Amino acid sequence: MDDITLKKNLLSNKIDDLNNHQLLVSNVLNNISSIKIFMEHHVYAVWDFMSVLKSLQNQICPSKYPWKPNKYSKNGISRLINEIVLAEESDEIANNKFMSHFDLYIQAMDEIGADTSKINKLINSGLKADTNFSSIDIPKCSKDFISTTYKMLLMNRLHITAALFTYGRETTLPKMFTNILRVVKNVKNTENLSIYLNRHIDVDSSRHGPLSMKLYEISINDDSKKQHEALDAAIISIDSRRKLWTGILKAIKT
Repeated sequence: MDDITLKKNLLSNKIDDLNNHQLLVSNVLNNISSIKIFMEHHVYAVWDFMSVLKSLQNQICPSKYPWKPNKYSKNGISRLINEIVLAEESDEIANNKFMSHFDLYIQAMDEIGADTSKINKLINSGLKADTNFSSIDIPKCSKDFISTTYKMLLMNRLHITAALFTYGRETTLPKMFTNILRVVKNVKNTENLSIYLNRHIDVDSSRHGPLSMKLYEISINDDSKKQHEALDAAIISIDSRRKLWTGILKAIKT
């Protein structure tokens, strides 16, 4: 069995293990107190997802002018990433009501009385791509998660970012969010959180997941070295998510 097959199997096993994390398969999120803690930690992953997405957009269809065509404007990948950005940054949440999924999540936090002061302070603190998050006052597991994300984004290599996006987010989130929704939908004042979860389950499963896989395959372009590096990045992203879930579970139990 070659190294690429071994890494693919390892990645698959890690994703299965992640989907069976106790935070997801237990009923620990069956009350407002636990959901508040979950959201106050998870919101940073909601936020840094947009940085992953915008990094892809900047690499594939940069917003510079004078505009020049590139290989992505010729092969449809520009359309692919712009379609995902449109939904994530300005989704139609209700009839003629448009907002980003991050803003919807903040609205959901306000709905249940979760603390949004730290995330708001973070996003208004003059962040840069190479920001060191170590001294920022946010939960440690959340800090470790976004630090891992930004470390990979700083490489500015399409196949690395595509692996982070595809396996760390789009194709993995629907099953995790389905397990979370199963519990939280029965708790009062979680309507907006349920809308957020449902939108990702629906859109990522039916459209964004398959699109992200197409992006991932094109970014590798049958290059063995890139495939090894992309699989390593995907494995790191799954391990990072598991550590985040473990940190949140520990905070809830404490």
